[in-house]
Amino acid sequence: MMDDVRFRSAFAFAGYTVERISFERNADCTQHRLKLDYDIDAGEPEIEEKEDSYEGTLKLLATVFPSSQKQNYPFSLHVELKGYFAATASEKMTRKFFEQCLQKNGIAILYPYLRAMVTDASRMANVTPVILPTMNVALYLKEKQKKSSCDE
Repeated sequence: MMDDVRFRSAFAFAGYTVERISFERNADCTQHRLKLDYDIDAGEPEIEEKEDSYEGTLKLLATVFPSSQKQNYPFSLHVELKGYFAATASEKMTRKFFEQCLQKNGIAILYPYLRAMVTDASRMANVTPVILPTMNVALYLKEKQKKSSCDE
């Protein structure tokens, strides 16, 4: 297949780091079959404007079985990733558009890494591996934000 520049995005993913993994077992748990309880969240994008480019970071977090003691869950797991992104500034790639790309595309790019990290961390903790569902994470976060603003 040809490497055709027409199909390349101006928005580039430069990798990620694992900022935090936290696993806490609840030895007092009495449940054996339970429904997956999880939450996904994203931090505010951070953008640095260079002479002719933008660099940005975005955090994506997952919490599985929150409040394990209180909810009688077998464990609680928290994973936090930080993604690194860049773009060349242009007439089309403005700072505002770059921020929109971070909030939508950045989340979509990071989510498979977050899912894999949750599965690997739970597997390595010698519990039944947790597999987060595939989803439109940007839409999930938008709906979550809409719901929380209605609750206030």
